[in-house]
Amino acid sequence: KLTIAVAGFLGGVIQLSFNRTLSVWGAMLSVLAGVCSAAFGTPLLSWYYTLPTSLENGIAFLMGLLGMLLTGKIYQFVSSMTVERLLGLFKKGGPNE
Repeated sequence: KLTIAVAGFLGGVIQLSFNRTLSVWGAMLSVLAGVCSAAFGTPLLSWYYTLPTSLENGIAFLMGLLGMLLTGKIYQFVSSMTVERLLGLFKKGGPNE
């Protein structure tokens, strides 16, 4: 539904106003992640918890906020990684060995 995508977009844009450390491409990708998480996550949550359809737009807004927030955190984590630390994640003992 278009209203779910719009609500997710607005949630992503509002969350973006709190995170000013992203580049333009990072910001666009984060807003897109907010829209996608709202578009795909809202029907799933509504079905799983048998929520009424009147709550879908509010859920989509919150999913947009959450998707945007998670994408920003993942972006910060990945950008802070070094090759050695990344390879350390795949070692048997973990990254501190």
